[in-house]
Amino acid sequence: FNPLVAPAHATGIMWFSNLTDYGGMNGLSSCDEIQSPCFDLAPDVPWTMSAWFHVDVEPLPGCPNNGAPFADVFTFALVDCESGASELLYTKEDMLCSDYSHWVEASFDLSTHAGKSMRLRLRFDSIDEFENNGTGVAVDWIRFEQGCP
Repeated sequence: FNPLVAPAHATGIMWFSNLTDYGGMNGLSSCDEIQSPCFDLAPDVPWTMSAWFHVDVEPLPGCPNNGAPFADVFTFALVDCESGASELLYTKEDMLCSDYSHWVEASFDLSTHAGKSMRLRLRFDSIDEFENNGTGVAVDWIRFEQGCP
């Protein structure tokens, strides 16, 4: 990913890209997922998480320069390490048309998961080989905040 575009908040970043595009130059489709290691959320306290997202992929229908109804799929989820159950935290459907190709911060209440071992999962699927010219998807500066009981 282009480090000149990424926020300078942290040294680690979850991303899906080949630094140029995600298949557009070669007329290819692409899909993959990345998961964080498991982490424990202390019990009996409220938890919030925030993260910065940079999504430069085919926009949803209805946005300028929109894609087809089967436009690229992007999801960011919280996964229970014991049961495998997942909760979608952020998807393309949560984005405004003006959010594409910009860094956008989002926050999530994780309090219902206190006392559990969890992981984060980033998934991307271009579905087809059309309009895959963006730089991809990045998630940076993921922060957890533990509240008071």
